Amino acid sequence: MVTNFSVPIKGANAGSCRRLVSYLEKEDQGLPLEQQRGFFSHDQDQIRGLEVVASIDANAERQGLKKEQDRFYTFTLDPSQKELSHLASDEAKLKAFTRQAMENYAANFQKNLQSKDLVWYAKIEHVRTFSREDAAVQEGLAHKGEAKPGEQCHVHVVVSRFEKRSAEQQLSAERTKSLSPLTNHRASKGVIQGSFTRTDLIAANEKSFDELFGYERKLEEQFAYVKAFKSENQAERLWAKEQALKESLARQKQEKLAKQSQENQANRRLTSGPVQQVDSGLSR
Repeated sequence: MVTNFSVPIKGANAGSCRRLVSYLEKEDQGLPLEQQRGFFSHDQDQIRGLEVVASIDANAERQGLKKEQDRFYTFTLDPSQKELSHLASDEAKLKAFTRQAMENYAANFQKNLQSKDLVWYAKIEHVRTFSREDAAVQEGLAHKGEAKPGEQCHVHVVVSRFEKRSAEQQLSAERTKSLSPLTNHRASKGVIQGSFTRTDLIAANEKSFDELFGYERKLEEQFAYVKAFKSENQAERLWAKEQALKESLARQKQEKLAKQSQENQANRRLTSGPVQQVDSGLSR
């Protein structure tokens, strides 16, 4: 389960979110209104893009930002094809996971926040296309813009930079907490308190997925292992190798026990012999 903070439209976060929302509505374009899936939030479904734009933009107004500062953030929740298969690509389950992921996002600021204290919206997409950066395009195996094969469901999240305002706060232009997932502050004190660690969010989302859906995550799928395996820190790489060795030994032990169990069952069948019928002694 990847939590990816890359943005689909570069340099758009400092103004209105209109361009981003329009981009995210691409799978709904041309469909009748009743077939459009729309956006969803912590407590609503099928929200129109116009409402998303109005809500996100209004929450950043008169918050004291400079022209070049971000007013909203976006990230994606990207299940692997194995995880999607486990969910049978069930959109209701993806929504439930997204809502829990946003609880994790709010808690990560360490400011006693919940998802309902934020202004956020999400959109499920079903298609991914190849870009020029993909190895398949560079090697001539696929074309830019071509749809990627297999299950490709993923979730785009758009979230305001600021804590949600009440109606009274909007009227009085009262400023609310600034909440940037890109902050460099870590467990800070003083004027700026709290922290946001993206790796903690990724780990929390992975754990939430496994707990919500009973997913048994193998070592090579675990964020902590992959991060350590690729680390430049020798101690972290050694830890990853130790974990891989432990899992390999545990798997070999399980396979050995399973084989022994099968052999024991076969031996019991051989020693018991054929089942003999008992003559009741009654004449036909």
